[in-house]
Amino acid sequence: MICIGVLYEALKVTRTILERRWAARIGNRGVEYIKPDDDGHHNHNHDDDEGEHLHGNHEEAGWKFSYVPFVWWIDLPRAGLVFLEIGLGLVLMLIAMTFNVGLFIMVCCGGMVGSLLFGRFSAGATKSLCH
Repeated sequence: MICIGVLYEALKVTRTILERRWAARIGNRGVEYIKPDDDGHHNHNHDDDEGEHLHGNHEEAGWKFSYVPFVWWIDLPRAGLVFLEIGLGLVLMLIAMTFNVGLFIMVCCGGMVGSLLFGRFSAGATKSLCH
């Protein structure tokens, strides 16, 4: 049980480290600033070449549209790591739900040992739970 908890913590840290690397590689791709018309309406006509997209002073833009393009070498490993993380988390939850105090303590100890071993690698990283 301790090994599963340690593996779960190692998986979370691995995903955090990879997310940092992927974010650095992608950079600011997929961010588009849309300039409002004189009437205050946003111009969504992409055939117009009159400065619809601002690249200099972004404070003048009335709207910021951002998207992240699909990149297979980032999104497929991310999906696999999320699958494993959720699967191990649910296995640990089922073990804890047996109401066996010994197993519950082992799961908690596994999380603690995993955090002691791998927690320093993800220190300072903020992980958003909601998208």
